[in-house]
Amino acid sequence: MFAKICERKNSSVVVCENCGLQFVHPLLDEETIHLVHGEEMTGTQKGTPYYREYFEERKRRAGSYEKIYSSLLDLIERILSTKGNLLDVGCRAGFFVKCAMERGWNTHGIDLLPEYEVLARQDSLTFEKRDKSESLGGRIGFALKRDLKNFFNPITCVNPLLNFSGYGFNRLILAKKTASPEEP
Repeated sequence: MFAKICERKNSSVVVCENCGLQFVHPLLDEETIHLVHGEEMTGTQKGTPYYREYFEERKRRAGSYEKIYSSLLDLIERILSTKGNLLDVGCRAGFFVKCAMERGWNTHGIDLLPEYEVLARQDSLTFEKRDKSESLGGRIGFALKRDLKNFFNPITCVNPLLNFSGYGFNRLILAKKTASPEEP
């Protein structure tokens, strides 16, 4: 069973009442994803693509972000009391993934935008492998086809929820089990 958290344009953010997993429903199609994320790739009026600005800003303020990510990992480790396979959905350039890896987690990241993958690989971070011909939705789907409840624990979604108005770190996803998205 899924409960609606909030609505935004033609979609909603819903939460699985069994595991607490939050996601956008319905999932965006590839054309909509390109429209939504187009400015991230083409840039702002300053002429620099947002993903590059994001990457450089995170590098400049690494110490501050490491403290935030460390506190999130403290919470996860306190709840789970063990380290294992961590999947960060929407990981962007992988800064949270890198912090978790340095603390002994077996980390994986996935993002819709291949430009972030290139930046993350510069730091030797692991992205879920996929065929380059796959659609954007297929890229996420590939990672999610695994038996998540047995392979990944926890699943986090730090960056997308931080960017959704009104939601912050208190909406960090921790999932021990997952359910198939159905009509909420």
